[in-house]
Amino acid sequence: MSTFNGKAGYVTGAASGIGRASAIAFAAEGASVVVSDLETKRKDGEAVVRLIEKNGGKATFVAADGRKADDVLWAMTTRMQGNLDIIAVPCVSCHVLDPSQTPEYDPSLPAKGTTSKTIFDATVPFRMKDKFKRAQFRDVDPRPFAPELNLQYP
Repeated sequence: MSTFNGKAGYVTGAASGIGRASAIAFAAEGASVVVSDLETKRKDGEAVVRLIEKNGGKATFVAADGRKADDVLWAMTTRMQGNLDIIAVPCVSCHVLDPSQTPEYDPSLPAKGTTSKTIFDATVPFRMKDKFKRAQFRDVDPRPFAPELNLQYP
């Protein structure tokens, strides 16, 4: 049994790079995938769909701008009918101090401090909400990690 059999994934930026690789990988593991990218990248996105289908997977292309919440939410609710379990968001601005988020580490990243984030649905069923508590985070002094920024702490 594959990891994502019966699951659905929505991958933004899926016409190329990390997004393309994520869409193909999710499909190879059994997920039905919405391949999403800008309208200007439709041709490449539809090629990803054909590749997934050629290898026995299920996919569809949706033109949406992954940087615009309205586009993403529209595509998710009209194309996936609420059974979304996986979201991959490529080229997210993240931790500039993390050496794994550099083009030297991963040539598919466009700039230092970018990465691909994968979000798996891990929401608590409403009927069980009283049994779950949000994790408590510790306050951390950021100054030792970025002394050049001359940050004020507290």
